[in-house]
Amino acid sequence: MPYFYILPPAIILCVIFIFLEVKGNPVTAFWFKGFASFAFVALAVAAVFRYVTGQNPDLHLDVDYYAFFILGLVCGLLGDLYLALRSLRPKIENSRLILGGTICFAIGHLFYYYAMIWRFGISGIAILVAVALTVVVVIASRWMKMDWGNSKVSSSIYTFLVFLVAAEGVHAFVTRAGDPLSALVCAGGILFAASDLILSQIYFKGKTGAPYIITNLVTYYAAQICLALSLYFLP
Repeated sequence: MPYFYILPPAIILCVIFIFLEVKGNPVTAFWFKGFASFAFVALAVAAVFRYVTGQNPDLHLDVDYYAFFILGLVCGLLGDLYLALRSLRPKIENSRLILGGTICFAIGHLFYYYAMIWRFGISGIAILVAVALTVVVVIASRWMKMDWGNSKVSSSIYTFLVFLVAAEGVHAFVTRAGDPLSALVCAGGILFAASDLILSQIYFKGKTGAPYIITNLVTYYAAQICLALSLYFLP
């Protein structure tokens, strides 16, 4: 099943979900968010399908990379559904739901990171960059008077993991001279970080206007699709 059969429906589902989210239709948006997030998982699974069906006889399945990347995408799907419950549940449950979603995404980033260091090797510079950027975000959040509430510790840890994956993606891109695999991983990591920086403004600064929601969701789904597509370029 070539990826171009799945990619257009995946993009269409994302567009429909974003439209419903902006229009404030929480129940329908919840279902379409699930469909849109399932689509990027399906996109990754289709890459494995190529190997199983022998569509590319020269393809050598890197089991660890595939498995951990797909697990990361599944965690993203679960995190999406968890966070989508915020609009369907009482506001008093917001902190708990955000924490649950953050844990799902944090585990997903651990899977991504493991797959990346398995494939590209660990980068000490990437770790230092992630630490430095996390410190900058924590300091900036105080200056911007962001209300993290009980999520301060979990959000800080998650911020580090997001920047770690993004920095490791840049390391992969630089060391592999920008081949399609590393380019997509790099783009996915950077877009994910950008998405979460915007999301922090929505969750902790109350900036819930359409421009913030649209930008957050576009960068997020673009990130997950890039990460899923990277599996098609494994040698």
